[in-house]
Formats: sequence, structure tokens, C-alpha cells
Amino acid sequence: MLNPDARALRERAADEGLGIGWYERDRGLQVWLLMPGRDAAAALARMSEGLSG
Repeated sequence: MLNPDARALRERAADEGLGIGWYERDRGLQVWLLMPGRDAAAALARMSEGLSG
């Protein structure tokens, strides 16, 4: 999914009253999952918490 598509999904979800937990960083890298670091670790932790309910 490309960023414009992801943003469209976020807008559609918001229109339906659904909060999807959107996190976007100004000038962030699209490959953050592949790169080690504090930001990737924090994002992966948020995703894991969201998926585990």
C-alpha cells in the first residue's frame, strides 16, 4: 500500500467514525520497518499492542 492509498484509507475510516491509530512522521522513511532504531521499535510495539487487543 502506498502512502496516498494509506491516507485515503485513513480518511475513509474517519468518515465512517473509525479511529485507526494513524502515525505519520514528517519526512519519515517508508522503510522504517527494515531499519533498526528507536522509532522503528516504538512503532512496532504500538502495532503489536494494537494487534494483541
